[in-house]
Amino acid sequence: MSNYKDRGIMKWAPFDALTGHGTMLEDMIYNINKKQKAELSEDEYKEINEAVSEATRQDKQISLEYYNDGYSFTTFGKIKKIDEINKTIKLDTDEIIPFEDVLQIKIMR
Repeated sequence: MSNYKDRGIMKWAPFDALTGHGTMLEDMIYNINKKQKAELSEDEYKEINEAVSEATRQDKQISLEYYNDGYSFTTFGKIKKIDEINKTIKLDTDEIIPFEDVLQIKIMR
């Protein structure tokens, strides 16, 4: 019979010494992959305005690409409200997107 006694979980204790290391790496990768917001031309602004007006008039579903914290995201929905005072677009999914963050709007056919 062997006198070997396993230390169990204690042998893995040194790997737990860097408690914030994983979170720090995730934050660093998130920040490295950030991109600057693309500047839109006058033609692009005009296309966005036309798409917004057609989508609200005809109650059509849209695909809206927007910029937030270094990344671009795409969402889908119908325009529920355009708030010109706060300069936001509210979708039927209850998402509120600032005008300044909108990169592209496409009407879904």
